[in-house]
Amino acid sequence: MEIVYRPAETREELKSILELQKLNHFSVLSEEERAVEGFVTLRHTLPLLQKMKALCPQLMVLADQKLAGYALCLHPDLSALIPGLQPMFLQLKGLDEPINDFRVMGQICIASEFRRKGLFRGLYDHFKKMVSPSAIVTEVACSNVRSLKAHHAVGFRSVAFHKEADQSWEVLCWK
Repeated sequence: MEIVYRPAETREELKSILELQKLNHFSVLSEEERAVEGFVTLRHTLPLLQKMKALCPQLMVLADQKLAGYALCLHPDLSALIPGLQPMFLQLKGLDEPINDFRVMGQICIASEFRRKGLFRGLYDHFKKMVSPSAIVTEVACSNVRSLKAHHAVGFRSVAFHKEADQSWEVLCWK
């Protein structure tokens, strides 16, 4: 299997990312699927991804030329465009040790047929190189145990927790 990591370049590639996002959104997965496989919580639009792409590369991984996963980068200057991330940004402003230069991993997802093949770690390794020397910040729902374990395994550490509505979140940083 040929694996290629590269930024999404075309409108069609961004649309394919949105399709994979829909398939892995918590609202379409059973409770068992969410517990075992993880899930994504936000839904993006094509215009939003295009704005995000203008400031940060949106990374994709292809397996034999098929989209196997993606990692969405959000530049902090666009934070107001995603209301669901505002609590995380508030937590970051209140840290005792501020993180001054960072990019947000807006979302990472691996297609179900490509999981457990090292692509998650590969996406983060490539993402880290793309945004270096900036730190990477993200948040993960505490109920998304699979994702939390995967993030800690690649090197993220907890910097804050917060609760929003009925969901608890862990804010993570990888420097």
